[in-house]
Amino acid sequence: MMSTVGKTEEEVVQLMEVDANNMLNYMAINKLAANEQKTQVMIIGKKIKTLEVTVGNSKIETQSCIDILGVKVSQDLSWKNHLNGVKSSLDQRIGLMKRLSFHMPRPVLRMLADALCFSKIRYCIAAYGQPRMSDMNPKVSAMEELQVKMNTVMRILTGHKKEDKISIKDLLNMTRLPTVDQMIVESIIKEVWLFLFVRGESYIRDVLETKESQLQMITRSRTENKVDVGFPVDSFVYYGQKLWNKLPGDLKRKMSKNKFKMKVKRLINEKKLM
Repeated sequence: MMSTVGKTEEEVVQLMEVDANNMLNYMAINKLAANEQKTQVMIIGKKIKTLEVTVGNSKIETQSCIDILGVKVSQDLSWKNHLNGVKSSLDQRIGLMKRLSFHMPRPVLRMLADALCFSKIRYCIAAYGQPRMSDMNPKVSAMEELQVKMNTVMRILTGHKKEDKISIKDLLNMTRLPTVDQMIVESIIKEVWLFLFVRGESYIRDVLETKESQLQMITRSRTENKVDVGFPVDSFVYYGQKLWNKLPGDLKRKMSKNKFKMKVKRLINEKKLM
């Protein structure tokens, strides 16, 4: 994947063509083949017209949405297309589970639900998820729609129908499953911890790390180890910083991944982070 920045659309196209040709030269030297069918170009911004980028002997039209390893990224950086794809896929998988529920035992259905449905929701949820941080916050419609899909799966797992009027709280207790909001919170906190303590240098890590010069002004206490929330609402960094600031001090240090995961799950189940 390559990226470039320019002041105008024409400048961006020119820079992309230079970078693309440099990449083609590198691939030719190393006896690698470029696949035109898998080459996609997108310009980030709102209301960008369709442009053509010359890559070698081919002309590639810019796309408004591209698929990167199963994640749909839109040029306006919204998650609408990706969420629509997730919901559509879940509908198909839920339909399959309903048909199989008449022929499979409950334990097997649970494994099937994990593989088909819950894995689909969890995939990249730290990026597209927008958790409801407290009961005082308004509900996010897209996340509510995912929760509705998950509720349907829980009814299949427990053998209930919507007409039975079993509360969502009871369904969660019976299945011992997290809510969509809890999935998002757990995933975001784990990613923040990985950026800070495991992964190498990156822009995200630099953003998330506390700057000593600002720490006292932000938190009034060096022992709390908080970070400033100065990014757009609904972004990974925004939620990551807010959730990190809610963690107790003993979790804001390097430890085994499994130990950190276990402690975070306990906090989420005790509703101390939401």
